[in-house]
Amino acid sequence: MLHFCCYIMDYLSNTYLLYIGLSILCIAICLLWAKFLPKHLFHSRKVLHIVCIGILAVSILSLQQHKIYQFVWLLSFIEILLVVAVLKGFFYSEGRRSWGIVYFLPAVILLLLLFPNDKFLVFQSVLILALADGFSALFGRMFEQYLEKSRVMKLQKLNLVHWATDKKTVFGSFVGFVLVYLICYLHFPYNRDGFFLISCFLISLVVTVTEILGSKGNDNFFVPLVSFVLMKIFIQLDSVRNYFEHGELNIWFCLALFFTAAFLFIRLKWLSISGSVFAGLIAFMLLLSNWSLFPMISFFVIGTLAGKLNKNVDSDKKHAKPRDAFQVLANGGITLGLSVLFILYKVWYLEILMLISISVACADTLSSEIGMKFGKKTYGILNFKVLPRGVSGGVSLQGFLGAFLGALVIGIFRMDYFWIIVIAGFLGSVLDSIIGLLFQAKYNRDGQITDIESGDLVGGYRFVTNDLVNVLSNVIVVGICWFFIF
Repeated sequence: MLHFCCYIMDYLSNTYLLYIGLSILCIAICLLWAKFLPKHLFHSRKVLHIVCIGILAVSILSLQQHKIYQFVWLLSFIEILLVVAVLKGFFYSEGRRSWGIVYFLPAVILLLLLFPNDKFLVFQSVLILALADGFSALFGRMFEQYLEKSRVMKLQKLNLVHWATDKKTVFGSFVGFVLVYLICYLHFPYNRDGFFLISCFLISLVVTVTEILGSKGNDNFFVPLVSFVLMKIFIQLDSVRNYFEHGELNIWFCLALFFTAAFLFIRLKWLSISGSVFAGLIAFMLLLSNWSLFPMISFFVIGTLAGKLNKNVDSDKKHAKPRDAFQVLANGGITLGLSVLFILYKVWYLEILMLISISVACADTLSSEIGMKFGKKTYGILNFKVLPRGVSGGVSLQGFLGAFLGALVIGIFRMDYFWIIVIAGFLGSVLDSIIGLLFQAKYNRDGQITDIESGDLVGGYRFVTNDLVNVLSNVIVVGICWFFIF
């Protein structure tokens, strides 16, 4: 430890010692603020968030290229100290440990390691987290308190956003949206044409929705990552601009089509507002990758119609309801990630992996819906115990046939890899059932086993939901195919 500390001291310049000193001073002031004025605990936490993460952003901008890895070591050491501090109770907010303070450094470390030549974009992403995320929460809370004092009940209800577990406000989200837009606009002074303005709008929209969907501070991890990826694709890469300027597709036509489709899907109750945002983002990224939209559209339509077969069955709390952002990302997040990788690196087999991912999602969806509708008896996939229909981990012959049919539908989009896509999709559905049986939370409600959170937990883990099971099975199958086939 002494050797490590000496190494850090040799590396640090007076400038970075100043940054560290300012951060420690800010932490001390905010801790004293919260101690002597406990009613201002929330405000002190947000000031700490804005100042300390803002200092980190400035330090990244002034970072010399050959000292990036030493800086990563320093951030890793600070991260360990922060984790210990939270465990010891130094950071407490609204009756619970404030883990949000430990989430942002892993995101920064990841970006610096993967993109050491993009310091400016990393700086931008961290600045968005500091200012947009911090001030949106601060002004949102202040406006909420103002409405409570004014006793304007209608505005209070309209001001609340019910998309995630944490309480978010429309006014705060609007403030965050404006700040993200301004940061993108002011710090990219070149090529401010229509494409640039639309790009800033899309970046602001998706980052704002990401912040809204965050809970228990995990938006501190996702906001800088999402900001970085979107800015790199829409603002830094000239290939994307050239695609829309010289390609067959017009960006205004695409956006009009997406917003029209989103409006219709929301009206039909196929998607929620948050789900439509990320569904549109996935479609947009597929277009930028020059990949076909039809596999994803086919899965979405077939999966949604299949869900109507059991609209009166409560297999879980989200069943037969409009797909929210978590469901969209659970089934299409891997496709989104693969399309981003393709835009950045142009690796040919990523398109096949995309089809495999959609095949897994489609197979699992049809397996569940057809199994619930037509299956006579459902058995645990490993223990062969009789389970109620719709409980995760239960399978039937009809469900297996549905899984094969779902994989088959996606396989026809690439006949040269047809059997790989079909087999991988079918096995992904089987793996989903295995993970669901072993780990997904199950409850006892009136003597019946159910996936709906109610009653006593009788199996699995509370944090393992159906969305998480879908993500895990999809990641594992795509990862295996990537490693062994491509």
